[in-house]
Amino acid sequence: MIKTKYVKLDNGLVVAFAKDNKLHSFGAEIFIKYGSHHKSFYSDGNLYKCEDGIAHLLEHVLIENSPYGNIGKYFSDNYYSYNGITSAEYTKYYIFGYENFYDNLKILIDSINNSQFTQEGIEKCKGAVIEEIGERHNERSFKFFKTVRESLFNEDVAIDGLGTVESVKDFSYDDLKLIYDTFYQPDNEIIIVYGNFDEKKVLEVINNCFNSYNRTYKKHKTKEFVDTLDVKNKYVEYVKPNDMSVVSINIKYDISSFTKKELSRLETYLGWYLAYNFNSESEFGTRIFKERISPYQVYTSNSTQPYDDAFGILTFNVPTNECENLFLWYLSN
Repeated sequence: MIKTKYVKLDNGLVVAFAKDNKLHSFGAEIFIKYGSHHKSFYSDGNLYKCEDGIAHLLEHVLIENSPYGNIGKYFSDNYYSYNGITSAEYTKYYIFGYENFYDNLKILIDSINNSQFTQEGIEKCKGAVIEEIGERHNERSFKFFKTVRESLFNEDVAIDGLGTVESVKDFSYDDLKLIYDTFYQPDNEIIIVYGNFDEKKVLEVINNCFNSYNRTYKKHKTKEFVDTLDVKNKYVEYVKPNDMSVVSINIKYDISSFTKKELSRLETYLGWYLAYNFNSESEFGTRIFKERISPYQVYTSNSTQPYDDAFGILTFNVPTNECENLFLWYLSN
């Protein structure tokens, strides 16, 4: 049986345990409650605004400039899985393996919470990030996705979290140090431990780590996103020569008054509604194929991103050159 437990330490850190004595493996995940969409924030009472991509660059910097060298290589050399992920709302670092768990847990925590990165280390990481940006921006769907997002929201929206080549080149040591001291601190962090472990040993490792650090943290608060239900552009046409035409209908709706339970129910019902009415076997999907509007079925999605639970976004995409017919057809049904 898997036993779950939550412990909040004196420094504000939340530790979640998922213990399973049948396993012969161990895993740990560190969640920093800071992601690519936290572009505006307060640090020690001062309001700051960052360009896209700084959260992702900091992830790379911490991985490649840990007290143990490149932490990804270290864990790989010691037969542990390791990775870092930057999402809209958080940054996550995790390990998984079969031996020396408590030693490796300490190394993971030290790498993320006691980094001594330098400007030189930051500059070395920028090349890989810029290469990643180039790959993303060369994807056929990127500009299309960017155009849709910029049309939906009136406020400045983080499109993909990678930023631009120019913004990444401009990030300095002071920029990353501000983010690090503001958000990479125990009361803005969750550590999840799972597998066959000794809870007391885990807590001992965690407490010893944080008690040994000589860091100064800043008081932090993310700036609330404020937008209206209106969209910036009701209709936008993006033309890319020699590329497939795609019609995208996006509906922005207010969900700020919904409770978490109501949002969960809404997501379930909308998922069923979209699957039932727009899959390839539905009346709508069948007519699209039969009348040669498109050789592809409609892609649908419902999301409450990119900012908390202020707005929901319903999306309908279908590759077709019959844009006018599809719009009229959709609105009449």
